[in-house]
Amino acid sequence: MALNAPFWRTSITYFEPNVIRIRGYAIEEIIENLSFGDVFFLLIKGEIPKRNEGKLIEAIFVSCCDHGFLAPSVNAARFAASGGVPLPQAVAAGLLAIGKYHGGAIEDCAALLKSLANASPEEIRRVIREKLARKERIPGYGHPIHTADPRIKALWRKAQELGLAGSYVDLAFEVEKILQEEAGKPIKLNVDGIIAALVLEMGFDPSVASAFFLISRTLGLVAHVYEEVTREKPFRVVPKEDTFYDGPPPRTLASQVSKAPADGADNSLKEE
Repeated sequence: MALNAPFWRTSITYFEPNVIRIRGYAIEEIIENLSFGDVFFLLIKGEIPKRNEGKLIEAIFVSCCDHGFLAPSVNAARFAASGGVPLPQAVAAGLLAIGKYHGGAIEDCAALLKSLANASPEEIRRVIREKLARKERIPGYGHPIHTADPRIKALWRKAQELGLAGSYVDLAFEVEKILQEEAGKPIKLNVDGIIAALVLEMGFDPSVASAFFLISRTLGLVAHVYEEVTREKPFRVVPKEDTFYDGPPPRTLASQVSKAPADGADNSLKEE
């Protein structure tokens, strides 16, 4: 490394006194001319969207903003808030609950769809069959409550309206059809799956796909944390009737601890 090499290097934002430029564009121009969806595209991709990506991004943000107490992130955020931590920490607690089975499936599904982009129907069927044989979940498919998630058709229609429903959306529904045939169950494309397809349609890499859910759900978590601290009593407790102890029955250490040796050495636990 050169002696005077900078500590940080970035192509995203330049600033100096009275100047802020994002990807080369003055912040005041961005404020006047771009939507939040446009700015998301600009920040991640480095260029202003040339089609209707900004509008579709905002539709995706709306689709994932909240899902009530079903979501682990909401429970985590509200429990944290009930303990008295400030809003940023409570929201962060909720975000930390987002993972492989909650929100994280968008990235995994996008990676799967991208890997199948040039595959034949027979190859897709083989991949799905092998995953099912290994008892693997197919990311982006199935939901614990919805059999016809209203968000799927809404996002699909919006993508069609904006001219952004292409081959990846078709592929997502093709995988759904094959999955149902192989599993023998009506497993439907879920909101993670349709978002994964749309993320790819807009040219984003799967590794950034989870950002769509994170940004969207942050708004919902803020609402839940605010409601928790303004409407509920502090220190939320799980009702006793909703918990069940299944550990050992009452016992004492007397049966486990040996008598003190004659030389006065410390007692020790018997090995079992």
